Amino acid sequence: MTTVSVTLHGFPDLGLDGGQPTLDLELALEILTGREVFKALLERFGAPLEPALGPAREAHCRLKNVHLFVNDKTINDADEVLDVHVDATGRIRVLLILVKAIASG
Repeated sequence: MTTVSVTLHGFPDLGLDGGQPTLDLELALEILTGREVFKALLERFGAPLEPALGPAREAHCRLKNVHLFVNDKTINDADEVLDVHVDATGRIRVLLILVKAIASG
């Protein structure tokens, strides 16, 4: 079991405390990837996250509007194996930043 401590920045109000809520997800996976974290968040929160994270359900789909950081390291591939970042206590820190599209004028 891996505890994924996820901080969300720029996401819609999910009924959690503050503008940058942090929540723990308990995931029992053979291989931990960013895509699995996205899917766990979609399962937990559903519709509010669907526009940003919904495409992650498709294999090899890249999310251009979400930046993923693991233990302060940028992760560019949602399918990169994150197990090497899990600490001795079974925890990993994840930061997801939703980048809103800027309309050009």
